[in-house]
Amino acid sequence: MELLLRLLTLPLLAVAGCTSDLACSLNGRCKNGTCRCLAAWSGPDCGVLNLTPTTRTAGLHAPLSGANATSSWGGSVAFDAKSKRWQMFAAEMVNSCGIGCDRRR
Repeated sequence: MELLLRLLTLPLLAVAGCTSDLACSLNGRCKNGTCRCLAAWSGPDCGVLNLTPTTRTAGLHAPLSGANATSSWGGSVAFDAKSKRWQMFAAEMVNSCGIGCDRRR
């Protein structure tokens, strides 16, 4: 019953606006009852990730990786103030092995 009550009141909360940054999914600030989202987020409660359209071939292209036979593991980004560019650091599986391969056989 409590879940049903919460689901029924969600639309009212969206119409009423925010009362704190928590109501903005912690992805923005509540200002005068309206969520002001960080650049990466949108929506009335800042709950929608802004994604730029892309192609299937976009993304990490490791220079020594084989034709789609290499998987990366993790990745983190950092802004380089000197070059004014974002850099990504990623680990790569060894021996041109994809995530599902087993080279021990």
